[in-house]
Amino acid sequence: MLGAPPLGVPDGAATVTRLLRAQNAEKETPDRKCVLSEEEHIQAVEMEAAGVACIVGYYHSHTDGSIGPSPRDLALAVEGTVYLIAGIGHGRARAVQPPVSEGPRAARYAAWRLEGNELVAEPLEEVNE
Repeated sequence: MLGAPPLGVPDGAATVTRLLRAQNAEKETPDRKCVLSEEEHIQAVEMEAAGVACIVGYYHSHTDGSIGPSPRDLALAVEGTVYLIAGIGHGRARAVQPPVSEGPRAARYAAWRLEGNELVAEPLEEVNE
């Protein structure tokens, strides 16, 4: 997720202005694990270095519909980064534009950040501009 960093914002909130969609680089168990490729991560870092955008976090889906962080999510979390998890039901992640917000195929979202040794919920606010 790219956007405006929380600098100068009283509550420390970041604003996501752009999503960089990445392919899952996990080859052995792509239905159970998602891995960001080195090339796609470098692309985001280079955009940040060029002043185009700021990396404010990462997003991924849980195909079991859960929006809470998994033990793996916690193990990979880095201080100061926001993690958005989309819970997508029916056991299969799908690209939906725009995300379905109602009915049995609705995607639910939650944001998390590392605080000490646990991921704590972050408030989300949708802004339509």
